[in-house]
Amino acid sequence: MKKGRRATAPKKPADAAAGAPHVRKFMIQLFDREDGKAADWPLIAETLLAVAFDALDQSPDDPRVLTLLRRVSAGSYDRLTGGAADSIQPVRGADHQAGGSFSATPSGPGHAEPAT
Repeated sequence: MKKGRRATAPKKPADAAAGAPHVRKFMIQLFDREDGKAADWPLIAETLLAVAFDALDQSPDDPRVLTLLRRVSAGSYDRLTGGAADSIQPVRGADHQAGGSFSATPSGPGHAEPAT
């Protein structure tokens, strides 16, 4: 009797941009309303933000936390004010589908990374 080949484990994402399509796919499956109207996007965002802030609270002394919080703050402000639309970068990946998915990483004038 032959033993089956062991499937190689999928590679873990190297960074947030590589992981985003996987998280998006999972969240769509988790929050699919099954009514043909896609997922509950505000609920997905609220869930991700709650988990993200909990994750940041696990490493309060890591200098990357402050940098990330500044980027989130700048991106949130841009969305609230409707300004700097060119600074909001869409998430890209193999599983990306059109429909308003953006990263929290603003770029462009006024969004320089603080020195760490």
